Amino acid sequence: AGVDRVIWGTDYFGPGAEPIMRLSVEGFRDFQIPDAIQEGYGFKPLTVEDKRKIFGENLARILNIDPKRKIVLTK
Repeated sequence: AGVDRVIWGTDYFGPGAEPIMRLSVEGFRDFQIPDAIQEGYGFKPLTVEDKRKIFGENLARILNIDPKRKIVLTK
């Protein structure tokens, strides 16, 4: 599928959600495709840009949202 077609997300919301979500995000942030899989199957290592796309830029593109635009909330 490629990194341009992957979106990170979860629907977990329950007891202890905050630490579980934090650990989930940190786990993927620190994840790297193992060397054996890279070598054996030709996968490239995940870059910071790849992870940025997966964590939000891909969804923003699909929803036609400019991720650099700041939203100011008012009452």
